[in-house]
Amino acid sequence: YEGLVSNQMRVATSYIHKIEVKDIMNFKAKSYPIPYMHKEKVREEIGKLLKDEIIEKSNTAYINPVVIVKKKSGDIRICLDARTINKYTVPQYESPLMVDAILGRITKANVFTKLDLKHSFWLIPLDSESRKYTGFMIDGEIFQFKVTPFGLQSSCSALVRELHNILNRYDKFVLHYIDDILIYSDTIENHRQQLDIVLKALDDNGLKLNIDKCQFYQRQIVYLGYKIDHTGIQMDEDRIQIIKQFKRPQNLKMLRGFLGMINYFKRLIPDLTNFEIPLIDLLKKNIKWTWTERQEIAFENIKNLIVEELKVYHPNYELPFTIRTDASIQRLAGVLIQTHDNIEVPIAFTSRVTKKHERNYSVSEIELASIIFTITKMRFYLLGNRFTIQTDNQALTAILNNKFGNNRIHRWALLLNEYDFEIQYIPGKHNILADALTRMDIRQNDDQRLVKIGINLLTNNEGIFPLDIIILDQKNLTDRDKEKLIYKEPIYIKQIKDNELYVVTTDLTKQIVRELHNNYGHVGIHRTWKL
Repeated sequence: YEGLVSNQMRVATSYIHKIEVKDIMNFKAKSYPIPYMHKEKVREEIGKLLKDEIIEKSNTAYINPVVIVKKKSGDIRICLDARTINKYTVPQYESPLMVDAILGRITKANVFTKLDLKHSFWLIPLDSESRKYTGFMIDGEIFQFKVTPFGLQSSCSALVRELHNILNRYDKFVLHYIDDILIYSDTIENHRQQLDIVLKALDDNGLKLNIDKCQFYQRQIVYLGYKIDHTGIQMDEDRIQIIKQFKRPQNLKMLRGFLGMINYFKRLIPDLTNFEIPLIDLLKKNIKWTWTERQEIAFENIKNLIVEELKVYHPNYELPFTIRTDASIQRLAGVLIQTHDNIEVPIAFTSRVTKKHERNYSVSEIELASIIFTITKMRFYLLGNRFTIQTDNQALTAILNNKFGNNRIHRWALLLNEYDFEIQYIPGKHNILADALTRMDIRQNDDQRLVKIGINLLTNNEGIFPLDIIILDQKNLTDRDKEKLIYKEPIYIKQIKDNELYVVTTDLTKQIVRELHNNYGHVGIHRTWKL
């Protein structure tokens, strides 16, 4: 397939892109001056683009600015600044599949090949009537694109539509996201045949490959930031290092960048949202930026979660699925599970913070909300397949089986009607979500863990706090006690060196032990006592 790797420019033969506009008027957007040092290279690049029929001379009345970008090689690239024409463009909504849906299609994969398209947008010809909208001016001379330029609002849709036309018939062994194509097979023999099918389809339709970025016949491959092998997916080591080296956010922009990078890998991380809550709190409206110890602990804990051992497994659609969930007033979390070779493995994790109105739900309602959320996120896997919902809430089992409850629960029951599932009660100790969290190395000292639980109990649950602590008065204390105890309404703090510890009674101790046991994966006696 020499055409796929030749130096000669080609354009796709199966699709011509049209720019749809509305209420458009002639425009000449302000241009950026071309640096003198780039003048000669710009002239050379214009000559090359004309020769390759990427652009043509024009007298269009729609003039966009261009930006000159210097490559690492020293060459330059002429890029269209299409912000003005984009204002008049009718949106086109073809888009690639969500990454989770793409990865969920990989099954029975032992051999991989990754293909990278070259000049991907330039491969798609522009409709002759649309070319005038891509005009630009260099040294007083007007040009326009003959192919789809990068930067148009509809460029991505055009490429996705073209690849859908070519590759969707082979979706049992081909995935594509923008210009990254992955072919996967169960055997070398099948891979050779399937790779040949894909290469022929690309060649017949006039596409080209960047051969230096292609990888053939791999047992393990990095695709869309994930390391993929025959068993499942993990985070790419390069991404792990980027996250590990991420500096403490100094503002909202940096924080959003960090959370966006982490949440891209949410499917790998059990109950990620539970660790993000202190950081998410800073994103709320009318909240002043204050980075406290609470945010620092959360930030470091999240970075410590990101380890190479994090892994989810490829689904086997011939086996049944199970979902398990967990919920609190602050977040919903769930996991999709299968049993492979008598071993229970996670297929995907998911989580999110609760919405304001959800924080008024009863225990059963918040647990059911977590189930609805998890099923919705795992819809790609579950719809059309029988699965089991496992819950440690026996009341919830009765509600789902008998479809009784308030109007909200009735609405949720209707949402579940399109799924084929059964409800099964399991003791809390068998919750894989809690087990997964227990196995993680969260580097937070024991006092910090205890204070987190203690603060919630002492400040958020007035009915739990024992009366005999509240009615204590300084006058009833000995001089020695007064030196060590600090009264902070409505509790006492014991000062030990540089640390302040809460003073609690036996009744409150039981509550704290119960909370620690439940919130840290139902750990045993010794670890609970250590916490």
